Amino acid sequence: DYTNGTASILLEPQSTNLIIQSNQFNTSWSTNGVTLQDNQSGVSGGLNAWKMTEDTSTSQHFVQLPSSLTVGAEQTVTIYAKADERNFLMLNQSGIFRTHYDLVNGTVVSIGTGVTASMESMPDGWWRCIYTATISNTSLRVCVSKDGSSSTYTGDGVSGIYIQYCQNETLSFATSYIPTSGSAVTRAAETLNNAGNSDLINSEEGTLFIDISVLAEA
Repeated sequence: DYTNGTASILLEPQSTNLIIQSNQFNTSWSTNGVTLQDNQSGVSGGLNAWKMTEDTSTSQHFVQLPSSLTVGAEQTVTIYAKADERNFLMLNQSGIFRTHYDLVNGTVVSIGTGVTASMESMPDGWWRCIYTATISNTSLRVCVSKDGSSSTYTGDGVSGIYIQYCQNETLSFATSYIPTSGSAVTRAAETLNNAGNSDLINSEEGTLFIDISVLAEA
């Protein structure tokens, strides 16, 4: 990674994805006011994303994973999302602390009390939506949003967004995606050994260093 033109190596700490089904939204997740369609083109290029389409009810339109958040802990939730007929995603805790993400312009347009939120651009129109808060309610909701501010509205039965790769970590920041399928998964902390010596390798001049030994006399 480069910060202000200076190279640095990014190493991630140990972390656990507490979402027990990180990309199987038709399993432990429940639905309210939406239908789900799998085998959609995802951020990684495979057919492993989901289309979440609102129905015609007057309600919040969401998928929810009960007991996926820990009350009293600072946690960071992330999910990949992409606009389709709707341009907005909303994340919240059991219906409160609602935070809206603009999936066209890549901006957080409204934010819940005590929430820190941001977005990271991904290929092909996808965004990684990030939500950090000290948790007050246990269930995570991932919602289709009509206008980036309303939480409850009458759906049209055809509009929606794409979602993929959900994660919840007991950290104040997001780390890279950890897949899960039925239980929480922990990734070990990354380490780096024998990374080189700045006294020997001059990155500005491109010095090549070779260590040679003689195998036999001529």
